Amino acid sequence: ELFPNPASNKVFVNVNTTQSIASSVLVIRNMLGEVVKTSELNVANSKDAVNIENLNAGIYFYNVLINGKATEAKRLVIK
Repeated sequence: ELFPNPASNKVFVNVNTTQSIASSVLVIRNMLGEVVKTSELNVANSKDAVNIENLNAGIYFYNVLINGKATEAKRLVIK
């Protein structure tokens, strides 16, 4: 889960899973599917902050890679 959405300069990622997590990475893509941001998440912190202030306002898609497997892509609005 990622919040707030819409966001402006920072988002928080809550990795909610029952599996043990060795690694998790937030991947943000633009409307063309190009990766514009990746951020390794701190697995010990259930709510990890990611700085997005360098991204332009618009609609993006994000997903989280947990142990190398991607979660369902969801929409992120940056204002």
